[in-house]
Amino acid sequence: MDNTPIPPPPAVAPSPRPGNYLPLAIIATLCCCPPTGVVAIVYGSRVDPLYNGGQVQEAQDASKKSLIWSVVSIVLMLVLVLLYSAISAAAYPVIQAEMEKQMKSHSALYTELMEQEE
Repeated sequence: MDNTPIPPPPAVAPSPRPGNYLPLAIIATLCCCPPTGVVAIVYGSRVDPLYNGGQVQEAQDASKKSLIWSVVSIVLMLVLVLLYSAISAAAYPVIQAEMEKQMKSHSALYTELMEQEE
């Protein structure tokens, strides 16, 4: 029998802690889209407990989902702002014409009322 000591297995370097993206998720919730932002907060709040519990893969998945839902919130808000701007820009000439028409009809009514008072 050989009494040569068996070397220990190589130490596995711990994976770095994944980001929880909670600040981004909170900003996305408050400023952009609350329903999808809350989902991002839920996933972000799971990252640290999962990582501390040794569930590194699950923590990485929760981190990724938190980032995705935060970005979805921001993109939804940008799409809504662009859509609102486009509709407003398209409707502006129609609204302007209607306002001018109303102003003319009201100024004629105002002039008529002033003449009746005299």
